[in-house]
Amino acid sequence: MSFEVKDHDGLGRIGVFSVNNKSITTPNIAVVVNPNELIIPVDEMVSDFGVDLIITNAYIIRSSKVGKEIEKVGLHKFLKFPGIIYTDSGTYQMFSKGGVEISNEETLSYQAKIGSDIHTPLDLFTTPGDDYETAKSKLAETTKRINAIKSVNFSAPIQGGVFMDLRKEACNAVSKVPASVYPIGGIVPLMINYDFKRLIEVVIACKKELPFNVPVHAFGAGHPLIFALLAYAGVDLFDSASYALYAREGKYITETGTKVVKELQTLPCDCPVCSKHKPSELTEGLLARHNLHALMREVRLIRTAIAEGRLFELVYSRAMSHPSVFHAFKKLLESNGFISESDPVRKSSALFYSGELCASRPEIFYANSRLAALGFKKPPKPLKLIYPFGQSMGWDVTYSAKKYSDIDSLRLLADYQFGVNAGSALLLGGERLVYSSTGRLHQAFSGNELLFVLRASDGYFALHKAGAKRLKKFLKKVFVPDEFREFYIKGGNVFSKHLLKADSDIKPKEDVGVFCGKELIAVGEAVLAGKAMTHFKKGLAVEVREGIEN
Repeated sequence: MSFEVKDHDGLGRIGVFSVNNKSITTPNIAVVVNPNELIIPVDEMVSDFGVDLIITNAYIIRSSKVGKEIEKVGLHKFLKFPGIIYTDSGTYQMFSKGGVEISNEETLSYQAKIGSDIHTPLDLFTTPGDDYETAKSKLAETTKRINAIKSVNFSAPIQGGVFMDLRKEACNAVSKVPASVYPIGGIVPLMINYDFKRLIEVVIACKKELPFNVPVHAFGAGHPLIFALLAYAGVDLFDSASYALYAREGKYITETGTKVVKELQTLPCDCPVCSKHKPSELTEGLLARHNLHALMREVRLIRTAIAEGRLFELVYSRAMSHPSVFHAFKKLLESNGFISESDPVRKSSALFYSGELCASRPEIFYANSRLAALGFKKPPKPLKLIYPFGQSMGWDVTYSAKKYSDIDSLRLLADYQFGVNAGSALLLGGERLVYSSTGRLHQAFSGNELLFVLRASDGYFALHKAGAKRLKKFLKKVFVPDEFREFYIKGGNVFSKHLLKADSDIKPKEDVGVFCGKELIAVGEAVLAGKAMTHFKKGLAVEVREGIEN
């Protein structure tokens, strides 16, 4: 198993998750498949919907009419599915029936027998109504069962009910085992009751404790209304049977809720089903197909939003569609300091200030913390150049009246980006400033040496080696072993697996120094947050801009 993070927004992340030589992009949805009732053939899910991850229930298969055949040929061949197959143990089904009909050892052995890629132990389902002692006892037994797993690729469910200290205990326990996925369990009742605020409390409590190098799965999160919210909170995987279950009930899924198809005058969707049919023509099979299109479309929208730095805006739009989502989002933003640690320091899209929740955006939290560190109550005018001050719409900022020369403006921007007095170290006086064709500050040289480029898109400095040398003591640091020293001096990128350590306050897309001991050997841009860098065994930690030969 491997997991590599490519991009961030909030706690949301685009990643590549690989298991058994099969890879998917996250965030992603594990489409629930029941081999006994395939309302949509699995090969059509692949060809027509782009499904590359499914989840099926080992408990149901074991007692079903097709179980024997699946045991003979394996899940992948039976379902004609080339992607990742994740099996659930049947915990929720057995909980619903009020009894246990299979042991932990039996279900794990059976999942291996039918050839799933990710196995799940028989955890004890904890309800929001369980008292503390019951939840603690169930957690202890679940932890015991997880520790007994001998599978290569398995999920390690996180229980603990609504007790955050137990969730923390569960996360600390699963962090010690080589799990492939961390599913947050016991949350289906919260979602059924629209208690999304409590759901977010549970997710954030877990995210604060879990390692960064394993995907987090919200078990049973099956409606697109909350996908974006959960993705912004750091959930990488969802799962859903709603496409089929709702179709049986004549329900039509949209990203903002569920409608009764018989009550619709027109179909508010342009998927291949809705573009060719009227509401009255939607059979159960067609309705299931529309519902699956709606689920997959929302996942694609989330990935696009992360890549564009607009996940907050997507969550906000979903929050406006239901009060429970709004209040859950408001609760999530109470953790804006925690979110800010992983949120990129700059983004490619402007910040849209469109309502009351925007005041709690992690970007604004970080900007205000930088102002406070510099001793400003009002932002000085030079900060109009830098993200998010200069790249926002609707944010009413009152700037101080003080005027700054160009050189002092650059020094102030350097202080904002790198720390107090960084500007004086970077710009000693006498540097040659270069302006763009529009008159904007663009570059600075010391003699023939380029110190930095001031990016027009976000107002941040892109340091070059001469500038990095001047800011050596101000740069946040990543440390690499001496054996790779020459590789980085020649401009090679820093991979997480080669890191010795990194400053914990590094933010994604922040300029950092690459150090070998006390020697600065390269400057580049962080791909991951500093607190996450050493967790990963695959992927880039720093994209090096220039190596530095001393």
